[in-house]
Order: sequence, then structure tokens, then C-alpha cells
Amino acid sequence: MRITTRLRVISAVTIAAFVVLAPVLVWSLIEFKNAKSDYVLSGTIRDNAFERTSFRDQYFLYREDRARVQWNENKETADSLLRQANTQFHGEENLQALERLHRNIEDSAVIFHRIVSNTEALRAAGNNRYVYEELDKRLASQLLLKAATIRDIASALQNASTRRVEQAYRYLTIIVGLFAIILALATVLTSVQLDRLIRKRLVPLHDGARIVADGDLAYRIQCDDVDEFAELALSINAMTESLQVSTKQLEAEISAHKSVEIALRDSEERLQMVLTGAEMATWDWRIPSGELIFNARWAEIQGYTLEELPPRIESWETRVFPDDMPQVREKLDRHFKGETPVYESEHRVRHKDGHWVWVLGRGKVIEWDGAGNPVHAVGTALDITERKQIENKLARAHAELQQFTHIAAHHLQEPARRLVSFAQRLRTQVPTELLNEDATASLHFIEQSATRQSTLVRDIQLYLAADQPRSIVEKIAVSPVITNLLEHKVSLMRETGAQVDYDNICSAYIDSPRLKDIFSILLDNALRYRHPKLTSHIRISGELKAGRAVYRVIDNGIGIPAEYRERVFGVFERLQVHEDQNSTGIGLAIVRRIVESCGGSVILQETPGGGTTVVLDLPG
Repeated sequence: MRITTRLRVISAVTIAAFVVLAPVLVWSLIEFKNAKSDYVLSGTIRDNAFERTSFRDQYFLYREDRARVQWNENKETADSLLRQANTQFHGEENLQALERLHRNIEDSAVIFHRIVSNTEALRAAGNNRYVYEELDKRLASQLLLKAATIRDIASALQNASTRRVEQAYRYLTIIVGLFAIILALATVLTSVQLDRLIRKRLVPLHDGARIVADGDLAYRIQCDDVDEFAELALSINAMTESLQVSTKQLEAEISAHKSVEIALRDSEERLQMVLTGAEMATWDWRIPSGELIFNARWAEIQGYTLEELPPRIESWETRVFPDDMPQVREKLDRHFKGETPVYESEHRVRHKDGHWVWVLGRGKVIEWDGAGNPVHAVGTALDITERKQIENKLARAHAELQQFTHIAAHHLQEPARRLVSFAQRLRTQVPTELLNEDATASLHFIEQSATRQSTLVRDIQLYLAADQPRSIVEKIAVSPVITNLLEHKVSLMRETGAQVDYDNICSAYIDSPRLKDIFSILLDNALRYRHPKLTSHIRISGELKAGRAVYRVIDNGIGIPAEYRERVFGVFERLQVHEDQNSTGIGLAIVRRIVESCGGSVILQETPGGGTTVVLDLPG
């Protein structure tokens, strides 16, 4: 039997005994309370009788109205006590005693009032005084006898109440004793049962736990019963088995950890070799204290030895070029706030001999406090002075190339414009009879070729300038740009019957001229390569996703085969199936160059049902 079942049986028997004895106990308490109340009331009645005797004696001595009034008041109190006693006392003997007491009190009241009346007559008597005195003596004797009877009855009533109180108290004592005995027996039985179970079942558990604690994880405690100790033994066995498995896993993990430590040491050595080979400086910054630990390369970049630079953040801050410090602080603050995954900054630091050295600083916070403040950051620094010098040279060369392109474009555009102008003049001013079919065709070819050359020079100029902003880079509303472009293409749209749909499209972070170039080229392509049997329908949409502006220009034109969708982004690439003499083959190359210079991307997809979808990704 389970221990809890045994304890429940003992508890149930104990509770049943208590339930049986509880009404008896309650009755004993009520009986004791009522007996005590009767005893108090009978004592009060007896005391009242003694007080009335005192008031009677005072009246006999002094024959004063005050004593008479007090006797009457005492009589009224006695009547009230007797009424209360009649409702409170229940024994037949007690009720008979109360009846006799009531009659005697009423008789004594009649006698007392006759004595009072006789006293008044005695005062006024003359020759008959002797008769009234004799009557007064007889009445007094009768009153004394009644008073003695009243005291005897009141005393007998009080004695009966006393016996009742003693009897109720004995009953109560017996019942409480039975309660105590039952409780003691239940406690003893429970203790004996638990003691026997503990001696019998706990010792094996204790011995087994000690064997397991000494390291024998293969030992299992025997459990042949079905009580709680057996369950505990099973739990200990399960825990021991789990501990055995965990120990084996821990041993394997320790072995693996040692291997990892060896690999980590090798990796650290290789990292140090890489840092040394790459001439990379490292730093370790305890942000709250301002402690900054760096390697020898850090000091070497600035022309110092490691001992010459104090390991404090101030030794770095005081050497940063003043004009670079604001942007360095701004990038640090953004990283500390969690706005950027890493800190990265190109800035200048002062060399020991006075010149400025360009460095690329990178770092990352690796520890935060409970309030979200940075505590510990590590990073690297690389001397990029030579790279910056090369970049400056490239920038100058790019500027010179841009200038050359602008001048060359101007000089190439001018002859083309003149060819167009003279071809038009010849066609309009030479008499018709002098222009045969070949001459007219030649003039048309000259004009067309010159126009194409002008367009080609313009697109080359746009391509070379596509990676540089041509105005302020800011958030630009796209919808007004598209509206403006469509106003300039209204004649072509009316001619082709094309329909362009667009709603409130999200803004893009770019300069306005290049944004206009992107959508102008895409709209031109959609209108130029329309399906010959369908009315051209172009849909433009844009939405923000994770801080990026994603635009789609969807048409139902002739489309681009999948194998050519990457190739068409090359310069001067035109599909033979889409050959168009008016196309320069640079438009999509210009779009990709603009988008990628902004940190975005552009791809081509097939429109469901036919056509081309251009997907643009730009900063939002």
C-alpha cells in the first residue's frame, strides 16, 4: 500500500472519530454555557433576596419612605429576574422552585404593604394604639418567615445550578479528553507507520545514493514495491542513468574542447600572421573607463613606439584630424545606438613628424550593459594613405576624362547638327527636278545617320557621367517625375495609343536628373518595343521594403528571351530580333550604371502573359 494511502486511512479514521465526537463536544459546551448562565442568574436572585431583607430591616428601624421605596424597587427587580428565569430554566424541579419563590415573594409584598398601612394607622391611633402595635408585631413575624423561606428557595435554586455547572464541566472534560486521546493515538500511529517505513525503505535508498555519489554510476537501486519510496528509487535510477550519459557526453565535450583550444591557438597564430602580413593594427577599447589597448602596428602607423603612446582613448582622439572628427563621432554614435552593424570610418591621424596619415578604422561593440550602453569594443586600423593617393589620382583622371568627354561630345555634336541642317536645306532649296530618287535617298540617309550619331554621342556622354550625381542627392518624389516625362511623350503615346498607369509611388534617395534619366529610358524602351498586335499598356509601381525603394516597370511588349536578359545591360548590346536603327544599345547600360552607383540593383523579368518587367532597387 502506498504511504499516502495509509496516511489517508489513518486521517479518515481520525476525522470520523472527530465527526462523531464533535456534536457531543458542541452539546457539552452549550450545556456548560447554559448551566453557568443559570448559576449566575440564580445567584443574582439570591442576592436580590438579601438586598430586600436589608431594605425591610431599615424600614422596621426607621419607618421611612425611602426604605419603603427601595423595597418596592427591589421587588420589581425580583419580578424581572423571575420572568427571565422562567424562560431560561428548563428543569421541572427548577420551574417548581421558581413557582414557590414567586408565590412567597408576592405574599411577602402583601404583608410588607399591610405593615406600611398599619404604620400610618399606628401614628394616628389614640386609645387603640395597643391593638395596632400587636398587629404590627404579628405582621413582622409573618414577613420574617416569608423572607426565610425565600432565602431557602433561592439558595436551593443556586445549589442546583452549581451542581449542573459541575456536571456539565465533567462532561466537557471527558469529551475534550477523548479528543486529545484520539489525536494522540492518530499521531502515534502515524509516527509508528512512518518510522517503520523509513527504517525499512529509506536505508536502501540512502546506501544506494551513497554508492552513486562515490562514483559508481552503473549501480541501480532495487525497488520491488509500489509506494513513493519505490518511485523515488526509480527517479534516482533514472537520474543516475541520465548522469551517466551526461558524464560520457561531458568527457567527449572536454576532449572536443581541448581540440578546439588547440585549433583556436593555431587560428590565433594564423590570424596574427595574417594581421602582421597585412600590416593591420588592432585595438581593444573599454568604453566606460576609456582604456584603449593596441598593438605595435597601431603605434607604428603614427610613427611611434608602443611605449610612447599611453593606453588611453585620448591618445587617439588628440591625433585625429580636426575636420574629420565630427564624421568619426557621428559614425561611432550610430554604431553605439545599434543603427549600423559595424563602425567604419576613413579619416586622417597626425604622424609623429607632423604629416597626416589616412587610416581605415573598423570595429564592433561586443559587450553591452543592462541599460543597452556599449561597454567593450574591438577593431582594426589599416594605413590607406597610398590608396588615398591613388584614389586622388584616379579622381583627377576621371575629372579630366569627364572634361574631355564633354568637349569631345560638343565637337562631335556640332558636325552632326550641321550635317542634318545642310541635308534639310538641300532637300528644301534644290529644285525638285534636279533631285532624282537616288539624291533624295542620299540626303535622307545623311540626315538619319547624323541624327543617330548625335543621339549616340549624347548616350555615351550620359553613360560616362551616370555614376556621379548631377545635383543634390535627397528624397525625390517619383510620381511628379513620371508625370513630367509623360507630358513630353504625349504625341508618341497618342500615336501608339499607349496607356501608362501609376499611383502614389514611394520616394527614392537619389538626385533628380539621374532619376529622370532612369524612367525616361525605361518608358522609351517600353514604347519602342511594343507588341505589334496589342495596345501598349505600361504599369509603374513602387513600395518600401526594409528601407529600400523597389520599383517595377511592367509592359506587355514583345519581351526579351531569358538568355538575353543579362546581356542587354552591356554597352552597345542590341538583340538582332529587336533590331532598331534608332536605338544606340546604351540605354539599359546607363540605367544599371546609375542604379549600382547608388548602391542598388536592376534585373529583368518576364511579365505574366508576355512582356518585360524591369525591377529596380534603390535607397528609400
